[in-house]
Parts: sequence; C-alpha cells; structure tokens
Amino acid sequence: MNKDLKESIIYYYDKRFKTFMFESNLCNEFNILIFSTLDEVNNYLSINDVKVFITSIHSASHFEEINLLLDEIHDRNIKIITLSENADYIQNENNWRKIFGIFNPDNNQSILKHLIYSAINQYSNDQVILVKNKESNNLLHSENEKILFNTFAEYIEDVYFAVDNNYFIKYISPSISKFGYNNEKTISQNFCSFIIDKEQDNLQKSVSKFITKQEPLSEIFSFITANSKITPVEISFIKIQVSLNGYILYGIIRNISKYKLNEDVLLSELSNAKESEKAKNQFLANISHELRNSLNSIIGFLSILSNTELPDPSQQSYIKYLNSSSDQMLRVINGIINISMIESGQIKLNNDKVMLFSIIKSLHTTFETEVFSKELQFILDLPTTDIEIVTDKEKVIQIINNIVCNSLKFTQKGHIKIGLKVLPDEILFYVEDTGSGIHNEKLKELKTFLTEKSFNNEIYTETIGLGLKIAKSYTELLHGSLSVESSINKGSIFTLKLPYQIDKKEKEKNNNTHKDIHAINWSEKVILIAEDEPINFYYLEQVLAKTRAKIIRATNGKEAIDQFVINSKIDIILMDIKMPVLDGIEATKVIKAQNPNIPIVAQTAHALTSDRDKVIAAGCDYYLKKPIKRDDLLTLLSTILD
Repeated sequence: MNKDLKESIIYYYDKRFKTFMFESNLCNEFNILIFSTLDEVNNYLSINDVKVFITSIHSASHFEEINLLLDEIHDRNIKIITLSENADYIQNENNWRKIFGIFNPDNNQSILKHLIYSAINQYSNDQVILVKNKESNNLLHSENEKILFNTFAEYIEDVYFAVDNNYFIKYISPSISKFGYNNEKTISQNFCSFIIDKEQDNLQKSVSKFITKQEPLSEIFSFITANSKITPVEISFIKIQVSLNGYILYGIIRNISKYKLNEDVLLSELSNAKESEKAKNQFLANISHELRNSLNSIIGFLSILSNTELPDPSQQSYIKYLNSSSDQMLRVINGIINISMIESGQIKLNNDKVMLFSIIKSLHTTFETEVFSKELQFILDLPTTDIEIVTDKEKVIQIINNIVCNSLKFTQKGHIKIGLKVLPDEILFYVEDTGSGIHNEKLKELKTFLTEKSFNNEIYTETIGLGLKIAKSYTELLHGSLSVESSINKGSIFTLKLPYQIDKKEKEKNNNTHKDIHAINWSEKVILIAEDEPINFYYLEQVLAKTRAKIIRATNGKEAIDQFVINSKIDIILMDIKMPVLDGIEATKVIKAQNPNIPIVAQTAHALTSDRDKVIAAGCDYYLKKPIKRDDLLTLLSTILD
C-alpha cells in the first residue's frame, strides 16, 4: 500500500510500550507517527489532522495531561485508544467516556486493528473497551462492548468460543444458533461433547499440539448439531491465555459443509474423469494391440520378402511400396497413442546407451523408399566418428521421424537431408528440405509454438500437425529444444538440440556392437516361443529358420510353463503377453520362480510405457514391441545368446 494513502495515526509512547507497535503488523496498514514527547504531538496537531491517538496511560495525572492537550486543539474529533494492562483508574463516569478504546497488549493484535478501523470510520458512538480485569472471570466487561461484539458475532458465519483447560465453555458467540443451539445455554457445557466420540481424542491431541507450538492450528472435525445431524466443521485454535488457575483457549468454529459438498462433487467429477480417461486409454490400448498384432505379420513377412530373390524385378518395388505404406500406418497408430499419453501425462523416459549413427541408420532405413519414390535426393551429413550417449533412443527417433514426415509432405523436388553435429555439450540433429517453405505468419506462429513451455491443443489444432506436437513434447521431456528457419520456395530447416555426456568407458565399443546377423549359427540353442496367434508364430519361425536354432512352441502361458519344465535345455523364451488360459505375465512369474536366470523376452502388441514397466516388473528381461522387425529381433537375440 502507498504510504501516502494510509491513514495517519499518532502513537505517543513511553518506555514500557516502546517496541509494541514495531513488533505488530500495524505498520503495514497505517502510517504510524511516533512521538516521544507531548510537545512534539502538540506541534504536529497544530498543522495536521489525525483521527486516532494511541498512547499508554498508566496514571490519572498522565491521562489529564493528554486530555488537556486535546482540549487545546479546537474542533477536533480525535479518538483516543490507550494501551494499558490495568485501567481501573479511568473506568469512571468522568474519564472512561473520553476514551474510545482501551487495549491490553497481551490481547490479539487483530482486536487493536479493529479498534483503529472503528475509530477511523466512526462505526459507533459507543466506546469499545477491552481490558483484563483481575477480579472477574467474565471475558466481556463493558455493556457497550458486549452489544457491539455480539452484533458482529451474531451475523457472521463463524462461531467464536473460549474454553478452559477442562474444555468447559466459558464463552460462545450467538452465531452458534446456526447449529441449533442457544449460546447462553451452552455456557459451562463440555466442548468435547459437541464432537463425535471417535474424534474427541483427536481434538484433545490438537489442543496439546497447539499449546506446545503456540501457533494457530486448524483441523477438520464432525460437529453434532442440536438436531443430532453431523456437520463437518473446521475448528481453529488461535490464542491461549495462561494464568495461575490454568488457561483459557480461544478458537473459531467454521461450518464447511458447503465446501465439503463442493469438494465431494469435485472429487466425484474427478473420479468420473479418471474413469473416463481410463476407459479411453483402455480403448486406445486395445485398438493399438489389435492393429499392431495384425501389422506384426504384415510387416514381418514383407521384411522376409525383401530379402528374397523374386523372379519379377517390379515385385521388389511393390514390396518397397508396401513396406513404406505399412510404416506410415504404424506411424499413424503410434501418433494417436502417443498424443493421448502426452495429454494424460503418461509418457516416461527410457534412457539407455545409444550409438548416434544407429539413430540415423534407423531413420535412413525408414524413409529411404519413400524419399526415392518421390525422386528426391536423400543426404546424410554425419561426423567422422560415432559416439555413444545416454538418451531415450525411441523418442529421439520419433522426434526426427515426425519432422522428416513433415518435410516429405511439402517437398516435391530437390533433397531431404538429415544431419548430425556433435558440439561440446550438446548433440545437434537437423532436417533440411528444399520444399515450398513456410509463410511468414505461419512461421511466426510455429516458432511461438516451439518456444512455449506448454501449449494449448485447441489453439494450435488447425495450424500445427499431430507430428510436431508429439515432437515438441518429447523434446521437452528430453530437456532439449526445437527450432525452425524457413524461406518461401527455398525450403526449411528444423533443428533439434539435446544435452549429452559421452560415456568414455564405452567409446571403444563403437565398431564391435554390429554383429553380422546373416552369419548366425545357433544350431545348439533351444528357443521357446509362447505365441497364440499362428501367423505370428509362423513369422518368428521363418525369421529364426536360418539361424538353425531348435524352436519349441507354446500356444498359451500354461503350455509355456509345461514346456519349460520338460525341456531343461531351453536357452531363451520369447513370451507373448496376451494369451488364453494363462497370460504371459503370470507365466513369466512362475518360470522365473523356478529359474531366475532364464532370459525371457516379452513380445507384445501392448505399446504403452506402463505396459513395458509391467512386464519388466513381472520378471521379463527384455521387451520387444510389435510389430517386431527381423533385424531388431536377431540383434537382440544375438546380444543375449552370444
């Protein structure tokens, strides 16, 4: 608050109350003018107006001295508030009516603030006198004060109360009538009796905690109304006044039934929303599973045909087109699943050691056919040395994959270039195209989208594609950044920057990790394949045929367990997860209980991160997501078996 806009208050202090105002929070709300002599006060009042005069009065002569000072100031209506522990000498007909309020510094400062505001706004001509009287146990002494206080207390929603150290009520405000009680009849009743039995111990524990810490404390309790209805209330303990005879505890009761009702409604809506989200995710997971299961055999057999000598050369090009189309279909499925997971916050990182060239190689394999079919140049710009970093390979590939897809849409001639640069503390991937470019307005909006920390789907639905939304979300998850530059009719460059650290111990492995999968000889190996779909089993069998490994099949989880028990020479298990009779997760648990060292590879069409976590938690050592590519399967099995 601007100091010039604050109401000015004169504070005339003596040594006894010198620091009181400084220790209070009143300085934040009022412009307090502090004087140490009455002459200073007189000089100020001669040329300035104030409404409130605060001082400490500790003798009758002191009071008369101040009164004479105010009499000298003509036509003034200055309210006097005095700070005093014992004001008996001014509580008489001649003196106390000249005082607007008497405040005991031991009381809560909010009462003093109320007095000041009352004086400034002249709420009432009645004096408000709050004093501590040693000869009486009454908490409210002045009839004028009692009327004023009860007027406020009756019409506010909260109930104010005071109880002694045995929980007997010494005072309770008239607003207790909102719970059906008469405040006068509740005096001397035990406060605990208004709380349901099973919560009374908690009430007493809360009081003990409040007494120990001497800090305001609020707890939720079930309050019994006059008609025996249970109502949720918040009970706040705000002050304790200790004396030789025990203590008085001050507090507030607030009816929170409306808030509780709103909370229950919100919790119900939240529960419904979660159920709806769960149903949606389950639907998407089921759709994903069915589509991936079907694509598994389509893509799988296409990969086998790609490595087969065909009599008609044109047939090989047909296979390439089919491969490209099936990859595109898989990208669409992944996109739908991924954006749903992003929106529900289910995306997690799966960091592992990754060779950078393997990322580029994967992208080149994915887009080679599509790029050449459009008669474009496909350029790779790579450093001379490959390095190993720790990152989520799948997500990095997905980011660049989505950018390349975007470039292919708008590039009809020229080239698509995927580049990689290793900088001192970051990896830089870029995708350059010679497409139509992006118009200035769209480019400005796209740059804003890429630099914002979060985005509103509704705002960008029309202008930003699904692929870029996923790319941006994954980039943020990897603590990286995406940027774009573009010129009309010249093309665009998208740049992905990711932080990294080189694993120096692994540098020498660069050229040793790529085993020739065409020269595999597993004639002494036994592989158990648990797969209920005949066509998917046939695909796996064909992929492994040239390895000369012995293949055993199980069509469900129970058969997998039985085969494992009777075949002690099984070296590895390919375990489908969704199978009849007994699923792959339960079968894995049983097999791992018998032999924890047997490697089990989960092969499943369930592609969510949570699905991967679930199978790993069950005991599977590795995870392959359908559709399973031939090279991925053979590379993984080589790592395990060799």
